[in-house]
Amino acid sequence: MKMRTFVTSFAVCCAAMILAAMTVSPQDPAEMEAAWTNTLRLDDTSLPPPASIDRVAWLAGTWRGTGLGGVVEEVWSEPSGGSMTFTFKLLQDGSPSMYEFGFIVEEGDSLVLKLKHFHASLAGWEEQEKFVSFQLVKLTDDAAYFDGLTYRREGDNRLRAFVAINNNGSVSEQGFVFARRGYGGKKAEVTQKENSMNQGKLKKLTPMLAVDRIEPSLEFWTKKLGFRNTGEVGEEGALDFVMLERDGIEIMYLTRASLQQDAANLNAAAAIGASLLYIEVDNIERVIANLDGVKIITPKHDEFYGMTEITIKEPGGHLVTFASKTVSEPPERP
Repeated sequence: MKMRTFVTSFAVCCAAMILAAMTVSPQDPAEMEAAWTNTLRLDDTSLPPPASIDRVAWLAGTWRGTGLGGVVEEVWSEPSGGSMTFTFKLLQDGSPSMYEFGFIVEEGDSLVLKLKHFHASLAGWEEQEKFVSFQLVKLTDDAAYFDGLTYRREGDNRLRAFVAINNNGSVSEQGFVFARRGYGGKKAEVTQKENSMNQGKLKKLTPMLAVDRIEPSLEFWTKKLGFRNTGEVGEEGALDFVMLERDGIEIMYLTRASLQQDAANLNAAAAIGASLLYIEVDNIERVIANLDGVKIITPKHDEFYGMTEITIKEPGGHLVTFASKTVSEPPERP
């Protein structure tokens, strides 16, 4: 299996669509109402509700969670001088991919949220004097509804955010889930159930066994145990890879020589007896969002057989490949 690095611009695309959502509304009001279940719009005939900055003081603190296909961090200051400042960071594959800097400020008798976007290099997206603005639409004790952007707290330690996204006229909402960090001297984390939902559904676990020659093992599994050969790479008598299946159980074999062609780290791990696991998931981006600080052996890439894959090293030294079906067309087979 040849490994190819696949560079994604998912976060950039999403952020661009968010910007579009601030200026472009759906043509059909019924479509807008159906698509936006957690965010509100301020229509042309309505005035922003009266509010002071102290009404959103519950935002203050450090928050960490998931959204936009990665790990997100947001830090809010305490209210002072009629405003609250914040920073936002999106991490993908363990590295920053974008930042936001902004504030909520009292304007007139109401509140408005203003922000600017920056690349990981700190190069600004907007022109020097321009920014994105979200006018307050509705305010309750537990939720702040800005124009196309909502913050909603669930108790003292949990926060949800929603932003309306317009993608070529198709409106949807992007959700974020945050847990407060360091609240009351304790580290608040996303619950195990919620974290599992954010990571997506696991569909299949397949062991990957590295050998010098595949043919003897292939004969053993097919003739002795009734497994079927459901896919192979290489030529007869010199296979590099084979997949075997029986009663829903799968086993993959690959040669150490093919591992050496893929990545030196993979081959070294196989040489010292490390196990290799292949896990198919429904959404690889959700898995990647939870790999902050994990050793990446081969970055996310597309394979010719229609799977998007990433390989990591777990703390015990074993290698795990996560894979999901490629959304776009896979690369041609070499």
